[in-house]
Amino acid sequence: MKKIRLLHLSNIHFQRPGSIGHDPDYALREELRADVEKIVAARGALDAIVVTGDIVFSGSRHQYDEAERWLDALADTGGCGREMVYLCPGNHDVDRDYILKNSPVRDMHRSIRGEANNEERERQLLIRQGEDTARELIFKPLTEYNEFAARYTDECIEYGVVYQAA
Repeated sequence: MKKIRLLHLSNIHFQRPGSIGHDPDYALREELRADVEKIVAARGALDAIVVTGDIVFSGSRHQYDEAERWLDALADTGGCGREMVYLCPGNHDVDRDYILKNSPVRDMHRSIRGEANNEERERQLLIRQGEDTARELIFKPLTEYNEFAARYTDECIEYGVVYQAA
C-alpha cells in the first residue's frame, strides 16, 4: 500500500490589511517552508499540496501574485512541482472591492442571504445561476482566483463549475 504525502494548508491570507510594503507573515511562512524541507529530507517528496481556501485576503491580483511566488517555492521545496498544487477558494478569495462597488451584486447577495433557511437560499442561488446576467454577476468576483488557480492545474473553476480545460 503506497503512502500519499500531502501538505494541507488553509487561511494563508496573503496581504492582509496593514501589510502594504511589509509582509507580517513572511517569517512564519519561511518557517513552514523550512519544516517542509526537513520533512522531505527525512521522508521523501510530497505527492501534492492542497490549499483549502483563503489563499489571499481580499481577492486582488497582486495578492495572488505574491501567493504564486511562495507556493511555487513551497512546491519546489516539497519536490512535487506546481502541477500537484490543488486549490479551493474560500470567502477571502473573492474580490470584495468588486462587490462593494456594484450595487446589483450587493442587492443580489442581500436578497439571497435574506431567505428564511439554507434550502431556500440554495434554491434562489441555483435560480440565479441559471440566468446569464445573474450568473456573471455572482461569479465575477472570483475572476482573479480562477486565473490564479488555472496557473496550477488544467482544471479550474469558472462560474462555480469545475471543468477540464482543453
